[in-house]
Amino acid sequence: MEQKKVEPKKPRTELVCRSGVRLDEATSSLHKAVRRGEEQAALYWSLGLIESGYAAHCWRRITAMAWEDIATGDPDAALFATLAFVAVMNGSKSLRPHEIRMEPLGPTILRLCRSTAKSREGDDATWWMQEQRRRGLRLEVQEYAKDEHTAAGRSLNRGRSFWFQEASRLVGHIEVAGDVYGRRVRELFASEETPPGDAPAA
Repeated sequence: MEQKKVEPKKPRTELVCRSGVRLDEATSSLHKAVRRGEEQAALYWSLGLIESGYAAHCWRRITAMAWEDIATGDPDAALFATLAFVAVMNGSKSLRPHEIRMEPLGPTILRLCRSTAKSREGDDATWWMQEQRRRGLRLEVQEYAKDEHTAAGRSLNRGRSFWFQEASRLVGHIEVAGDVYGRRVRELFASEETPPGDAPAA
């Protein structure tokens, strides 16, 4: 039997939208429009991607830009975009232009463009740390990490007392309902050590 020849996939830089605009440039235009709050341009480019058969790509980019450029300052916007993506993926008959669910697109684009608390701080932090690691940054394991969930902690006989007093410590902690049970559980295990394997989750 003669085997059907499988054509290799084109690189994304060679793909073109129905309008004749290259896929990479249409995607970049959408991303920059959202960053600048240009909602009509963002709608234009996102619709162009979807109508050209790149719906999944378009929605992946929408959620990516929500987390990259907005989430740190406006986390609700990123959650909105993520839920919209799920609604499209689960609610569409297919991802073909005439079968994809379109209702979430407009509200999502407007929500992202109109955010007045955009921030790249989270994504910039990731970039910064990636570069630090590439340049050789190495951190040592701190003593507070060596609790009963680790071999080192078990060898030091660290049980619930250590976990509740040290390993579970929160910086930026706020009291909820007076932290009644937080105080009770720390008093309960103030001096008790627990056998390995009988401990709260890390």
